[in-house]
Amino acid sequence: MRSPVIAVLATLATTANAQTAEQSQGSGLEEVVVTAQRRSENLQSVPIAVTALTADMLEKQGIGRSLDITNVTPGLVITPAVTAPQIYIRGVGTLNAAPGEESSNAVYVDGVYLAALPSAIFSFNNIERIEVLKGPQGTLFGRNATGGLIQVVTRDPSFDNTYKVDLSYGNYQTTAASAYISGGLSDNVALDLAGSFSDQGEGFGVNRFNGREVGKTRDKSVRSKLLWNVSEDTVIRFAADYSEAATSAGPARSVIPGSVALGGQQFLGDPQDLNFNLHPWAETSGGGASLRIEHDWSWAKLLSISAYREGTFDVDSDQDSTALAIVNAQVRTDFSQLTQELQLQSNQDGRLQWIAGLFYLASETNQTPFGLSGASQAAVGGFTNRFASQDTDSYAVFAQSNYSFTDSTRLTTGVRFSKDERGITGRDETGIGTRNVVDRETSFDSTTWRLALDQKLSDDVMVYGSYSRGFKSGIYNLLAPTAPPVRPEQLDAFEVGLKSELFDRTVRANLSSFYYQYSDIQLSQQVPGGVFLLNAAEATMYGLDAELLAEPFDGLTLRGGLNLLHAEYDSFPGAPYTLPSPATCATNPPSLLAGPRTGGNTTCATNAAGNDMVRAPKWTLNFSADYRWLTSIGAFSASANYYYNDGYFPDPDNRIHVPSYSLVNAEVGWWSESERFGVRLWARNLLDKEYYSNIVTSTGDNGTAGLPRMYGITLSVKH
Repeated sequence: MRSPVIAVLATLATTANAQTAEQSQGSGLEEVVVTAQRRSENLQSVPIAVTALTADMLEKQGIGRSLDITNVTPGLVITPAVTAPQIYIRGVGTLNAAPGEESSNAVYVDGVYLAALPSAIFSFNNIERIEVLKGPQGTLFGRNATGGLIQVVTRDPSFDNTYKVDLSYGNYQTTAASAYISGGLSDNVALDLAGSFSDQGEGFGVNRFNGREVGKTRDKSVRSKLLWNVSEDTVIRFAADYSEAATSAGPARSVIPGSVALGGQQFLGDPQDLNFNLHPWAETSGGGASLRIEHDWSWAKLLSISAYREGTFDVDSDQDSTALAIVNAQVRTDFSQLTQELQLQSNQDGRLQWIAGLFYLASETNQTPFGLSGASQAAVGGFTNRFASQDTDSYAVFAQSNYSFTDSTRLTTGVRFSKDERGITGRDETGIGTRNVVDRETSFDSTTWRLALDQKLSDDVMVYGSYSRGFKSGIYNLLAPTAPPVRPEQLDAFEVGLKSELFDRTVRANLSSFYYQYSDIQLSQQVPGGVFLLNAAEATMYGLDAELLAEPFDGLTLRGGLNLLHAEYDSFPGAPYTLPSPATCATNPPSLLAGPRTGGNTTCATNAAGNDMVRAPKWTLNFSADYRWLTSIGAFSASANYYYNDGYFPDPDNRIHVPSYSLVNAEVGWWSESERFGVRLWARNLLDKEYYSNIVTSTGDNGTAGLPRMYGITLSVKH
């Protein structure tokens, strides 16, 4: 494939060489240090497409939740699905968000892999930075990732006494507070404590069935880290966290305009309003602890990361999204995971740098139970309580090396072997007895790799090319335990990239073009009473990422990001195809029958070859501007962020399209001259854009409305 990056390489290299003699090493943009290759490195020297989000940037852009980083990351689409996020990077992700599932894009916090999807939704108040790595990851990280990963790095405790407290109030009677405190306990031990709380007293809409408000959320979390510098060669970090969240927003889906639901229900006029006989509600709770031990020898560094996590998530969901008691689902789930990672990496300067590691994961998800009631269960005595448990034991060994042929040319090679052993047990307790008893197990293994070559064209311009393979093992379906597991998915990724700093390092421009061959893609379809897992055969994807950071003059920072994506299924026989009822599956393709729509959808099968892939907008754009100026009474700041999503198809049949939408966030603030006291006025979705963050087409065409305009004030004090 001819990369669009190639066309600009010569121009940028010439520009950079002309500037070299004039540049001052102490001027320009601040260096961003990342650990994308498990070492502390300058972002511009890493031959991987990485979006690095610092704590300062997150605060200026009003990014307070993991879901919100979509607005500042090209190619990243995160949509909420009940209690878990659907994370897509460059069109690669996992549509299924049911209990027991793992994402094609891994999420790590301080090196700890989060296996349970609900764990990936959290708030920030002690973050040092977030790194979004694009493309397959596996030769450096514990868990395989097909499409990329999100790595959250929290602050280390400070030996100097420090604190920060934020108090906020916003519309919808929303109160929030967060606090961070840190200090030294001795000359070599420091401790911190971070906590946050938020409560939304007024809902975004109303459930017209019972008059109760919907779209309300409350959450709280606490996290602490202890840093112990045992000696010059040994450092120990112990961290623990716990969080709770409850919402009526996630399970809330209303009939979209132009659709007819079961029983003839239609759009209510306000996308935030519902008409559910079962009031939507979801609760999650959980936490864990980790122990990180680092020891330096003269020739190598040893790293051990041990972690344990557990939690629960409970959901009440009216799956037919109507006032009729047809498919009412109540899910009760608990999960636990134990991980152990060992790394040994070279610790000497030289042409060869290397890292080798071992990884083990033991996880268990228990459904206790998945309860179904309503007219759909009439044949089995009026109810089904589906008990199921899935356990996973995963083993991996991985290694990667970097060899510098010269000071400007470097070769990266990496390899990984993974083996997953999965088992499932289950049974249905119904009104007519016990049914569908299952007890089975299977295993999956794969060898994956990474090859990359990077070349410095000057001190400030680097180009790179890479080929890597990603793998996600097969998995069972807890909502349908009698079904066979889906097959593993595999992705071959080819990438060419450019990283540059220009104009006396006041401009940072990074580009990457990619070409993916994706096979056995794991997909899901929501069906009445559950989720159906399946594999799409093959797909081809290609596109371009571009990121720009500029400081044209003191106080002003401009950021921009663009993702262009072409993603189509090459082969997908038997793809699910929903049509508004009445419809027939006897024609090819399936077709509507004459007459008015009676309500709900008919599900057929078709060949989706040539259709766009799910959750793959053709382009996304983000742009932000931050300006800070000093006065005699303190420092003032103003910032604005714009995000555009071109829209996407939620299903492979491409019948329903989530329309394009734009979001604008803005903020103005003041800090005292001592920078101890501050106040900020902020607005999210400033223009009050109505949009859908998710649409499902199981019993009808039902959508989850995006957040409306939110605004408020935050008071801060820090030391």
